[in-house]
Amino acid sequence: MFFREIIGQEKVKRRVCRLIDNDHIAHALLISGKEGVGKLSLALSIAQYLHCTHKQNGDSCGSCPSCRKYKTLEHPDIHFVFPLGKAGDMCCDYEKKFRTALIGNPYLTQSQWMSSLGNPNASGVIYTKEADEIARVLNMKSYEADYKIMLIWLPEKMHERASNKLLKLIEEPFPHTLLLLVSDTPEEILPTILSRLQSIEMPPISVEDIAQYLTRTHGLSEVSARKVAYLSEGSISKATEFISVEEHTSEYKENFLSLMRNAYLFGMHGGVKDLKSLKEWSEKIASIGKEQQIGFLQYITQSIRESFILHFKEMQNEYEDRGESAFLKNLSPFITEKNIEKMLKLLDLAEQQIVQNINAKILFFDVSIQMSLLIRNR
Repeated sequence: MFFREIIGQEKVKRRVCRLIDNDHIAHALLISGKEGVGKLSLALSIAQYLHCTHKQNGDSCGSCPSCRKYKTLEHPDIHFVFPLGKAGDMCCDYEKKFRTALIGNPYLTQSQWMSSLGNPNASGVIYTKEADEIARVLNMKSYEADYKIMLIWLPEKMHERASNKLLKLIEEPFPHTLLLLVSDTPEEILPTILSRLQSIEMPPISVEDIAQYLTRTHGLSEVSARKVAYLSEGSISKATEFISVEEHTSEYKENFLSLMRNAYLFGMHGGVKDLKSLKEWSEKIASIGKEQQIGFLQYITQSIRESFILHFKEMQNEYEDRGESAFLKNLSPFITEKNIEKMLKLLDLAEQQIVQNINAKILFFDVSIQMSLLIRNR
């Protein structure tokens, strides 16, 4: 992976290059930021740049023996630790699969990774014995490069005992080693670990950079690309998920209409029959699987935002190309300044809770009740 291949993030890339070129990189480095901003891409670019033997203009050369091995992530001095779905599993048994996933998508998300393991509803864990394996690997001599690199993806998923063992490795590092920790939620990392890490925080990617990427790689029109980029909140992962949502638009729309209809009736009348309809709706959504649940919530979020924007006449033309303008206009009266912020927070929290493996029936029933109240109080 090259720095130049990372979407946007120019300031971060320049800072990292200066740190490396001036030999100011610590032995334990944390790369943090929201999902989809390029943290794994940056970590891979750092690793390749450090191992490259002919660096050129602030990037890897791409042609030295080390860089050629990074094309398939088979350099012998980079190692990976990542969450797994079942106790007893070890990263070494899944490393080839993980490398393949990274090559195919350097903006890999936890949900995508767990789905590829056949455990879409699992939250993922880094088990205690993995810390012992980290120590064993780092204690070995490097094969080719001056030092070894251990990339730990989502260290916040470590068991407490594993975290304590990692802390010892950070406090008493093996010579010629670099720990690269890549985190979506650094606040969940053990504080004693966090305080000992050199930190690089990656901000959301700009709308312009995401729009250019979508136009170049997905063939979207400039208007469509900017719309998706705006809704993605600086995340390439969300942007590509929004595009894939189109495949399920009809189903998502039907389920969303059912929610709004039943939520409106319950909010206005509070009848037992209406409450039963909400319960049946929540059970239906709970049965569609974790990835589709996330996609559905993102569809609702996108539709609510666009419906609210239709309150502003100057923005209406931007959303005519989606073919859902009538649906959005009908929805618009129920989305107001009084309730939109709470709706978006509710949906964002629900998406987080799905990833955390919260009971889906209870979660979506609560979402439906909260939506009823927000519609009533619009």
